[in-house]
Amino acid sequence: MAAPARVAAAKANTTVNIRKYLIFMHSYPV
Repeated sequence: MAAPARVAAAKANTTVNIRKYLIFMHSYPV
């Protein structure tokens, strides 16, 4: 079983990655 803290950290990391990706796409439109 995954520890709740580990799951929360994974969700937070995913959110940060999504934000970075969106910012990157808006900053450098193709």
